[in-house]
Amino acid sequence: MSARETEIARAYANGGTYHRIAEQLGIAPSTVRTHLSSIYRKLEISSKLELFKVLEGDAIGPRDETDQAAIISELALSLEESLSREQALGEVLGIISRSEGRIDDVIKAPSPSKMPE
Repeated sequence: MSARETEIARAYANGGTYHRIAEQLGIAPSTVRTHLSSIYRKLEISSKLELFKVLEGDAIGPRDETDQAAIISELALSLEESLSREQALGEVLGIISRSEGRIDDVIKAPSPSKMPE
C-alpha cells in the first residue's frame, strides 16, 4: 500500500468516517472511499474489522460459509442503500427538470420520500 493508503486505512480502522478522514487530509469523501476500495482489494478483505486485524498484524484465515454469508448480506444492504439514494436523486433531478428554471417550483415540491408512488 502507498503511504496515503496506509494513512487512510489506519484512520478508518480506528473509527474515522469518510467525512472526518477527508476533512483531516484535505480531500473529498469520495476520494477516501476510492482509496478504501483499493485497500480492500489489495488486502483481499471485506470489512473494517478485517482491516483493523491486518493493520495490527493479525493473520486473516480462510473464510467459512458463515463469514461469506455475512459479507454477502453486508454487500446486499450496501447495494440497497445505494439504489435508494439513486432513486431519490433521480426524483429530485426530475423535479428540477420539470421546473423549467423556476426555483420556487423546486423548493415547493414534496420531498422524494413523501411523493406518491
